[in-house]
Amino acid sequence: MVFADRKAKKAGQLHSHSGIRYYGYPDTGLRALDIVLSFVFYIIVFVRHCNCSVFYALKPAPNNCMVALVAKMTGKKVVLDVDDLDYAYLVPGFERRIAKFFFDFFPRFFHLVTFHTPELGMYLRDTAGVTDDRRYYLAQGISPEFLVRTTDMETTVPVKSIVYVATLGITSDLGDLLPD
Repeated sequence: MVFADRKAKKAGQLHSHSGIRYYGYPDTGLRALDIVLSFVFYIIVFVRHCNCSVFYALKPAPNNCMVALVAKMTGKKVVLDVDDLDYAYLVPGFERRIAKFFFDFFPRFFHLVTFHTPELGMYLRDTAGVTDDRRYYLAQGISPEFLVRTTDMETTVPVKSIVYVATLGITSDLGDLLPD
């Protein structure tokens, strides 16, 4: 398995597992430059490991999406994960319209698109045109068992609290955590 990702400045290797080869490109802090550099970096990593059978891309962002389309054109099975609608966090304008275009248009071209909330699944079906047979719900987050204090737990175990910090919207599925 090969894992390619952006790494923050001055960050050491964030991941380690003996069966995975990690590649990281430096984050310049300039979004437009990072998109171009990461695209070139991902293409180089793909060429070096073009014998793969599955290509997994996180988000239909331009740098990920274009490389995923190249992988698809070379016969690879491509899985796209849509865990968030990142374009919604951008200031309205040209950048946001381009990002939204990638999220709305490109997911329909991949073999499988994973999502993590029912709302994202509906967005992929209704807006991005991903058919039901190519959408896959992939559970993410905290297991409900973590939140329930059962009678077989030792009484010395302290009750845990969860702090969830995020922008709540279509990608937040807190129905199991927050009572009505």
